[in-house]
Amino acid sequence: MASSVLSVCLFVAILTVVSSAPADEKPFDCPAGEYYLKCSQAMCFQKCEHLINLPACPSLHPSCFNPACLCDNGNLRNSEGQCVPPDECCKCKKSY
Repeated sequence: MASSVLSVCLFVAILTVVSSAPADEKPFDCPAGEYYLKCSQAMCFQKCEHLINLPACPSLHPSCFNPACLCDNGNLRNSEGQCVPPDECCKCKKSY
């Protein structure tokens, strides 16, 4: 009997601790040159490929988007997943 009461108390304590975590707590650390963002329209335009093919961006919903690390200072993520300035997105060679 005592072990059942102890088990229930332990379960309630664990549930209380887990449910009391702050909602805006970062679920992961972002690398240098990136910042954590829980929800924003900025998530719609974050890759080099978006310079050519602008994605359709849905309206923000109460649930928003999945949290993510975004590039700092207006940089965009290239095809290798690195944050680069927009002028380095396309290393195009001119043919004459």
